[in-house]
Amino acid sequence: MLTTFWDLCSDVILEICGYFTVDELFLSFYPDVLPYLFELLTASRTNLHLCLTNDDLLNATLFSLINIDQVISVHISSGNIPLNIFNTVKKLTLNDFPNMNSIIFEPSLLPSLQRLVLIYSGHLSYQTDSALRLAFSHPTLQYLRVHLSSDYLLLPRNLLGESFSIKQLVINASCSQSTLNFLFNSLPFLRILRLRTLMNSVSSTVGNQMGGVNVVPPPSLSIKHASLQILDLVWYHPTMADIKFLLLGLSNLKQCRLSGVMNYKELNGEFWHQLITQTCLNLSRININMLVWTGTEAEDIKLNFDQNRFFERINFKLKPSDKENELLILIGDFRRSVQ
Repeated sequence: MLTTFWDLCSDVILEICGYFTVDELFLSFYPDVLPYLFELLTASRTNLHLCLTNDDLLNATLFSLINIDQVISVHISSGNIPLNIFNTVKKLTLNDFPNMNSIIFEPSLLPSLQRLVLIYSGHLSYQTDSALRLAFSHPTLQYLRVHLSSDYLLLPRNLLGESFSIKQLVINASCSQSTLNFLFNSLPFLRILRLRTLMNSVSSTVGNQMGGVNVVPPPSLSIKHASLQILDLVWYHPTMADIKFLLLGLSNLKQCRLSGVMNYKELNGEFWHQLITQTCLNLSRININMLVWTGTEAEDIKLNFDQNRFFERINFKLKPSDKENELLILIGDFRRSVQ
């Protein structure tokens, strides 16, 4: 017997609808294919996902067809959408929102918000700072992702204050050492942090030999965080002192991923031995994927690395880059066995 889309049972149709936003459902299935589609969605109390642009006619049509209280996720790139109508929204994405300063993240607005994504392709401005400040202060927010096209992220550190709700922070832009320090101090319940950083050395007192040398941070930097469990850093030109001092302050860190660019002089076997066997005993996994600048001595550097028995034991490898003769790639995925 020949069947068509019309013949699918309601449960199957609702399952299919879960893969589309409301605007995609409207443009694909309504009214020619499924004229009863939105009645079905309303009656089923299905969670809805909205993607709204500057097409006012389409937006008005969608609002007239759905129960706004079923919307749990919204992606907005238009400044004409009143946010106060979304009482049940748990995830909000603002993509180049024309008037960032109009966002007022107060408890009475978006009371169910848990995840916020801010995407901004313009230059940093007062409006961006204001949006970030208000986002940090939202009492129910647990996940915040900030994506800026600018190569250098300057968070308004003196304006944000503390957030006792954010548990996961993703920053898709570079930030400074002082910004990183601010984030650790301002987010006491943060569990997952992923960001890019341009760090200077955290210690001017550390010598070239890392074994047994205490790392003393400058007075302006104070990293100590007990809740962070997962750290993902894209790090440009770190030193062993930077890495050791940072991880020393993260007492409950379980997983750490480092990628970016480093100098060949930082291929210090004694440091990695001390870090894994003494300093970071709570770490269950360390993943490394770093480009290594070598100059003209790439073959000798790789030979010395390959002869280090500890690097072999923790399965760290140094491979030639396919793009540049003066680049090597340090890769590793050490996992501590459970006792």
